[in-house]
Amino acid sequence: MPFNRILVSSIEMVSPSEILATPVIVVAAAAIVGPASSRTENRGIRAGQITMGAFSAITAWIERRRQLRRLFQDGARELIERDPATAYYDAQRAAARARFAGDGQAFLHWAKVAAEVARISTAPMDYEVVKSIVDEEERRAKLPSG
Repeated sequence: MPFNRILVSSIEMVSPSEILATPVIVVAAAAIVGPASSRTENRGIRAGQITMGAFSAITAWIERRRQLRRLFQDGARELIERDPATAYYDAQRAAARARFAGDGQAFLHWAKVAAEVARISTAPMDYEVVKSIVDEEERRAKLPSG
């Protein structure tokens, strides 16, 4: 017997005192409906589909944000493992290079990596060194290539 639509089932709580003091959730059987008999039912189902579509889109967006966060956290850990004393400066140098190359996405990535290194690293960080790195990368970017 093919199922055309399955409506959302209702959930009924059973009192813990009724079943040896253990909480139990009883799910009523899903109502199975034939072809849509009225427009009202169609609207409700479409609204549910839109809600689920929005929910899945939001869930996908959140997962993408998590993947990006893991990406720059991994980059920060890798720089710290390579050389803990210069990890922050290496990330700042990569951010400056990307900035002067006009690569906005790479700049944001390396800026986030630098922030993550600053957050988890114990090495001292000097803003004057960062300024000199940026100046050096700016001079390098202005040199004629060739």
